[in-house]
Amino acid sequence: MNQIPAGEFDLQHLQRGSRRHLRLEFQTNGQTYGFNLLAARGAQPGPTLLATAGVHGDEFEGVRAIFDLWRDLDPAEMRGDLLAVPVLNETAFWN
Repeated sequence: MNQIPAGEFDLQHLQRGSRRHLRLEFQTNGQTYGFNLLAARGAQPGPTLLATAGVHGDEFEGVRAIFDLWRDLDPAEMRGDLLAVPVLNETAFWN
């Protein structure tokens, strides 16, 4: 997993037909925050879907759904791109 500043992420730099697990980080009020991003670029161009989960700490269904999708995903068969954040609010999730 690569850690990169959130402002430097560019989906266009990922190769078509591939997928990556990234950690995006940003700073606010002197503190560093971040989240894991699962990014898949389809072999063919198309729309981009953003899926987020883990916004509230006690809701695990969406987190599980994203990981299940990621496990079975084949970017070589995709048209378009997927950006998925399995746990958007890490503080709530871990509490």
